[in-house]
Amino acid sequence: MGHSHLTSIADVITGAYRFVVTEPDKDKVGTVLLNALVDIMWSVPEGNDVNVRERGICIRPLEIKNSAIKADVDSLVSRLEQWSKP
Repeated sequence: MGHSHLTSIADVITGAYRFVVTEPDKDKVGTVLLNALVDIMWSVPEGNDVNVRERGICIRPLEIKNSAIKADVDSLVSRLEQWSKP
């Protein structure tokens, strides 16, 4: 008892994150969601850019050899970095 609020918040964040990641056309939602979470969830500032890999999202294997899968992963990382910019 008393911990259900934290669980609910984690559930909402996870569900919202899953929604914007699997729906690339939801850029507006992704921007709002990740801008709200960027400071507490992830990102390593690099000048005016944000690096989300290895802190906010850990993709394995590090070296992706399948070009179709690599293109999907690169697209996802690019969207997440764009959405995470202040």
